[in-house]
Amino acid sequence: MRFKALVFLIMLSNITRAGTYHQAIDYVFPLPDSKLLPVKTTVILKLDESYNEQITDLNDLIVVKDAGVVCDANTFFATDDRTIILKPNKDFQRGKTINVTIELSQFGFDDFQYDFTIAKSSDNDLDWVNYTNMAANSSTSDVSGSITQEVSPVRLINGVAVPSDFPNISVNISGETAPGRIFIPATKWIIICNNDGTPYFYRKFDDGHTKMRFEPHPTGVLSFHNYEVYDTIMDQNFVEIDTIVPGHGYLPDDHELQILENGHMLLVARDDVRIDMSEIVSGGNPNALVEAHHVQELDQNHNVIFEWRNWDHLDIRDTEVSIRGGFVDFVHTNSIAVDYDGNLIISPREYNMVIKIDRVTGETIWKLGGKKSDFVFINEDIEFSRIHDVRPIPGEPNQYTLYDNGRARANGKQFSRAVQYKLDTDPNVMTAEKVWEYRHTPDLFSAYCGSCQPLANGNRLIGWAGNDYFTEVDPNGELVYEMHVQGFSCSRVRRYEWDGMMQQPYLTLENMGSVVRLIFNKFGDPNVAHYNIYFGESANSLALFDSTEQTYYDINASSLGDGAQYFFLVAAVDTNGVESNCSQLETALIRVVAPGENAVYNGDFQSLEGWSLQTSDDANAAGQVNSNGFYQINISQGGTSFQSVQLKQDYLLVMQNKDYVFSFDAYATANRVISAKIESADSIQTNYGKIGYTGISTELKHYEFEFTMNYATDSESRIVFNCGSQEGDVFIDNVSLVYNNVDNTLTPLPSPWQSQDIGQPSLAGGAGMHDNTFVIRASGSDIWNQSDAFHYVYRQVTGDAEIIARVYSLQESDPWAKAGVMMRNSLAPASRHAMMIMSANNGASFQSRIQDGGSSTHMVGSQTSAPHWVRLVRKNNLFTSYESTDGVVWELVGSEAIDMDNTIFIGLPVTSHNDGVICEAQLDNIQILSE
Repeated sequence: MRFKALVFLIMLSNITRAGTYHQAIDYVFPLPDSKLLPVKTTVILKLDESYNEQITDLNDLIVVKDAGVVCDANTFFATDDRTIILKPNKDFQRGKTINVTIELSQFGFDDFQYDFTIAKSSDNDLDWVNYTNMAANSSTSDVSGSITQEVSPVRLINGVAVPSDFPNISVNISGETAPGRIFIPATKWIIICNNDGTPYFYRKFDDGHTKMRFEPHPTGVLSFHNYEVYDTIMDQNFVEIDTIVPGHGYLPDDHELQILENGHMLLVARDDVRIDMSEIVSGGNPNALVEAHHVQELDQNHNVIFEWRNWDHLDIRDTEVSIRGGFVDFVHTNSIAVDYDGNLIISPREYNMVIKIDRVTGETIWKLGGKKSDFVFINEDIEFSRIHDVRPIPGEPNQYTLYDNGRARANGKQFSRAVQYKLDTDPNVMTAEKVWEYRHTPDLFSAYCGSCQPLANGNRLIGWAGNDYFTEVDPNGELVYEMHVQGFSCSRVRRYEWDGMMQQPYLTLENMGSVVRLIFNKFGDPNVAHYNIYFGESANSLALFDSTEQTYYDINASSLGDGAQYFFLVAAVDTNGVESNCSQLETALIRVVAPGENAVYNGDFQSLEGWSLQTSDDANAAGQVNSNGFYQINISQGGTSFQSVQLKQDYLLVMQNKDYVFSFDAYATANRVISAKIESADSIQTNYGKIGYTGISTELKHYEFEFTMNYATDSESRIVFNCGSQEGDVFIDNVSLVYNNVDNTLTPLPSPWQSQDIGQPSLAGGAGMHDNTFVIRASGSDIWNQSDAFHYVYRQVTGDAEIIARVYSLQESDPWAKAGVMMRNSLAPASRHAMMIMSANNGASFQSRIQDGGSSTHMVGSQTSAPHWVRLVRKNNLFTSYESTDGVVWELVGSEAIDMDNTIFIGLPVTSHNDGVICEAQLDNIQILSE
């Protein structure tokens, strides 16, 4: 039968301890007859310890043959002096059966032989060698385009200066917390905070990789995970000293790294393999990409000394998720912990299960939850679902906390909780008693991630992922501490005692227009008397510029001189007058541009300076300034897209809330379409001017586009002319970007209208009137899930009511930027509400939250865009929504029963759905009818 060809995927309950295969062997890896092994597999052997001293020749102990040929390999003891590793000197061949002979004859036994098979797929064969042992390099930052503008004051958190985009942190302390500081991974930040929210350490990364975990370890080091790249290790001086990736060529995974007291590392290794799932399940995809998450233990030299593979121990048919699609994530191991007896506790999320593993043999000791649980639950009426962060309670054997996400819970109600179980592992009893749980008031829901950390004083620290909240409760479930990190959803939060100190200041540089702002801190050092700032026009000619006792310094950019690049370092001086090592080097390219002057360097192409021409996707093009002073792009091969041929200029400053005019002259040898825009260097999808495609012809024409910069100020934007996908010549000249110094002031809102930010967006919103149009500018992450972040223009009404508006325009800060009409029970971020909205690029919809802090719901309207009419009607506690193209003929979208107070807040909500970016919406024809 074809089914038998992949029987290893479903027979796995038959595999027990490795010792079953031979009395002299405690553990062997790979297991006999294992399949889908990666090409970088090593052979791992643990003999009964009595035989180690009898080994006569370690190199002859293990013989490995690949397709019948003996592999050239190195055999050695791991750093635990127990585990024997054979590491081949070249990769195994894909799809081949590998033969292993363990020469046990030297101990008086017959030799032990077995086979394993290498996966045919190359999906898991990435080479991560170049990422090993990478320490941090000094960072640099190019900024430019200084101009006269108002400069916002530096952000200070209890006297500590932070960059303008640092997360907004607020705390509420209502009881006695456990000792220690809070460790927060927040997208591009890693942060350590004191209890009151004061930063003890932070570092910002612009490498595009989300920072997932951040925590200290018993060896005195810190680690953080760069999503899908590797784990970075820092010492107590916050210096990067190492990087960690899984062994055997597996992909790094963001869920777990435990560094133990002996320097060993426990981690999750991601394994992507192509499998014909039609042989496993009816309707399965014959070429599915199946993702497994194995458990590995590495020694101090990063050698694998233990591996627990999903393929060997789990029946794929027992997973709680569908295995019929093109991508199958059937395990999703998300936590590893060492239990009181030294064995391992793991959490394979998609099995709704906790598993205890024998750390010597790999044998499964017990399973809690899921389809094949060994325990009966008592004092529990809720099935845990899609759990995270399973942790043993120190000093309390067989007791465990976990974060129960509650996604796909059997009764359908979505809420998350922290819960603790006490297990009775007597074979005649086998019960799991719930002895503690905590649910937030109101309930919070985390579809993914989340954490629950048992603390030394008996408290529990809970991270409500997706809700920006961290909660600490005492053993009685009383709230003692809550931290809110606005707009940043952290996978898990930790509290630990930590007293690291930097050897030199950490420096960030921000271009504030007329000011270059330096922000610096020698974190952890209480003896800093002042900071010395060094400055120069080259890295080798720095001189003392000034000193300050503050942790920031503003430099007038105009005083530095136009068109030059400047270099900055900062050093700390202690109370004894001893100067520290200098910070990393930061650079700034200063260009002084007044209102009405051209911010583009060499926009009339007196030379090629300041411009670059790039090709990709097999495109071929050359650029030159022709005799008429045009930049001529000769395109002999257009490539596959507009971006295949790019003329660009980097390092332009565009400032928030300024009106800009972008213009150029152009023609071509044949009619064609190009894409000319002002964009973010970090994200080509962020088109500041919202400029679409431009048609150019054989006739020279002048093109001009006006826009308001509604994003945060960007000192590293760029002008790009995308001219690919078609052959021929393109001619460009007189490129200009100018701004005026007039703010976009609006008249105040008429009484009784008011406005405010809801849920603390990281950039403040505002609203006013332009003629009879409401102009609302908002940041905020969204109006969705259990809590909102947006700007609200509102008034109060009592009883039944109706509101109508036309969403005239809505900027696309995100496809899900929203504007419309709302009825809201309160101004709290988690308030119940109903709203009929237009999104920037996802049409109209009726959205609501029927309970405070509950989940949000969505009813789809038409797939249209602004301008469009929206309407919301309250009759008793039934809220009904409509949409219209003309404000006359209305189409029903949906309705929802919501128990609201008699007096509610009615108005116009706007969110950018991209916190840190301002979105502008204009709404008119506002009508409110009420009893």
